Amino acid sequence: MDFRMFSAGLRTYGSSERQSDSVLLSHQFDRDKELVPNVNFASQEFEFIKGSQNYEKIEAIMLNLALNHSVLPT
Repeated sequence: MDFRMFSAGLRTYGSSERQSDSVLLSHQFDRDKELVPNVNFASQEFEFIKGSQNYEKIEAIMLNLALNHSVLPT
């Protein structure tokens, strides 16, 4: 499973299409780091900066993901 997109409020970020590694690397701040496995998220509109228009809703989604997401081997 890949993390590709999410919705916060009335906005959707990311894409349902699988991005190539070169596209994902172009969005990384530190290009010397390896890509995180199973995260295939790229969005031009995503802005997680305090005070931005959708900040509170994005913060709530990210906090929910961090606290409630678990991966169980099958």
